[in-house]
Amino acid sequence: MTTTSDFVADGTARILIDIDPQTSPAEWVKSIFANADDRTAGLIAKHFVAALLQERFPYLDLRDVSRQTRQVESESSSALSIGSLIYHTSIKPTAAVIRACRQSIAAEHLPILLVPDSQFDRAAILAKQSRIESLICLFSIENYATMAIILMSGDRSVGPIEVFRDVLHRYNQRQTAEVETDLSLQIEVR
Repeated sequence: MTTTSDFVADGTARILIDIDPQTSPAEWVKSIFANADDRTAGLIAKHFVAALLQERFPYLDLRDVSRQTRQVESESSSALSIGSLIYHTSIKPTAAVIRACRQSIAAEHLPILLVPDSQFDRAAILAKQSRIESLICLFSIENYATMAIILMSGDRSVGPIEVFRDVLHRYNQRQTAEVETDLSLQIEVR
């Protein structure tokens, strides 16, 4: 599995990934972030999680509640709402995302904090220091995505690779029309 940058027709770089269908979906997700730089990793995570949730729950309205939770709107964090669940995604968890989780709790929502596997321990420590570790659900993005892909694969009676491609298609749709206009954030499987 390799990850490289390539260029779309207008000269904009994009992310190209090679995936081995025999490896875990967690490895596929890791390959996306392996190519992201500090400038784009947060946006990629935000849109990937949103695309994953939209693919898993296509009938639900996902709302970006970053502003409602007073979470710092940045490339490294975001929040999406599905019913009473608030999905907080952060590439580099800080006290700000923990405060956003605390605000979600105060509003009687269940915060789900998604962070890269490499930041899981840091997020757990921050949650424990803030005494909210038993009030939130903390997952690595890679593990959460893997579980969602496996569940969708079973629901649809298709292989995980097909589901992953569907998630990436939805992700790329966000880059072209719905949310972002930065085509360099597009991901393509070779």
